[in-house]
Amino acid sequence: MRKLLLTLAAAAALGAEEALPPVPLASVRTAAVPLAAVETAAVPLVEIVVPEIRLTRIEVPAELLADVGVATPEDKSDRSDKSDRSDKADAPAGLTAAVPLAEVPGVSGNLAAAADFRQTAELFRDRRTVANDPDAVPGSAVYAAWKKVYTEHSDYTPVHVPLPPGLRMIAEVRLPVDREILADNLAFYRKRGYNAVLLTFDGSENPGVLAELARQCRKSGLVPWFAFGGPESLRAGVFIAPATLKRLIEELSPLCDGMLLAWRRTSAHLFLPDRAFTDFLLRTAREGNPRLCVVGESYLGQTAETNGTFAVTTNVPANASGCLIVNIGYVTASPRALSTLFGAVAAPKIVLVLGERPYYRTRFDNGRSFDFNLGAKEMIEARFRAAGAAGTVTLHGDGSNGIFDKKHTDNLAQTGRN
Repeated sequence: MRKLLLTLAAAAALGAEEALPPVPLASVRTAAVPLAAVETAAVPLVEIVVPEIRLTRIEVPAELLADVGVATPEDKSDRSDKSDRSDKADAPAGLTAAVPLAEVPGVSGNLAAAADFRQTAELFRDRRTVANDPDAVPGSAVYAAWKKVYTEHSDYTPVHVPLPPGLRMIAEVRLPVDREILADNLAFYRKRGYNAVLLTFDGSENPGVLAELARQCRKSGLVPWFAFGGPESLRAGVFIAPATLKRLIEELSPLCDGMLLAWRRTSAHLFLPDRAFTDFLLRTAREGNPRLCVVGESYLGQTAETNGTFAVTTNVPANASGCLIVNIGYVTASPRALSTLFGAVAAPKIVLVLGERPYYRTRFDNGRSFDFNLGAKEMIEARFRAAGAAGTVTLHGDGSNGIFDKKHTDNLAQTGRN
């Protein structure tokens, strides 16, 4: 995933390829959990209280990062899209929304712009996202709709629904779709022991098409989950029309078993959601499916508020089914991180598995085959499960998602296994 993968480039360059022995396929197949165990498990709704962690931030000392095999990047400017400087994670929050006086026609216009800026600053925590979101501007219909959602918001606490045992999810399915590639990939990962698949959307999709994809995934033997999150760019919208977002979630939630609250554009690296935004997702999803698992996020790296420093930022609602642990799913990272860096996370931990090294098939091509790189991912999965992880979410590709090679994405419906 764009910036978060590059944050570990220095660590991966320490010779992970030479230190990585071939992984016998048999050793990873034995860790597979039969799909039937997931589908037939009858889990009653349990009225328990799981501690809530709402956008807490814990700065991480460099010595602790080194202890678990994570290195901070030496070159913070190392980005795939260098022309888009507005994407900098260490840019002071909100400055890009300032209105130069010279561009404002008259004093009254300047006062109005200042009032608009104050309004957005009071309403939305993540001013960086608002400053770059083309729809989230005062005066627009979308802005007015979200303002209504925020001002009418009341806190929502979902009933706890536990994770299915042995969750092994492959990611991700999204548009565009090549039906033959998708069917082949779904069948392949089902045979490898994966039991779930992530379906993602950015708000531009037809609800019926997404529903059809969810049904196809389940028919293949992989339980569908979903997440709202577009490409990893500040130019991609988060505050799409609430009615559109609600309609898409309402379409998918009855057909899926779980929802990730953060993915790519909506991950903490690029977006810090307000309570009202998260509760909007939760309430809408649970109205459509009361037994839907909901998973928060704990992210290691830089955000709009860390000023270039590495920190663990966590957003896990009360009674969440689990927490997605992001940015340690490499060969070089130690599973000790689950109890050290992420020790404050009380919810069951699901590790995002990224591969041997950042962008291992594109920018930092290791020259290895698909089978070798998948074996490395399955070894990482096994290590974290042994360390107590409740499940894993594994990327199909190398995380670059078409940035460096449009033919190489993480989309199971677009990129084959070569």
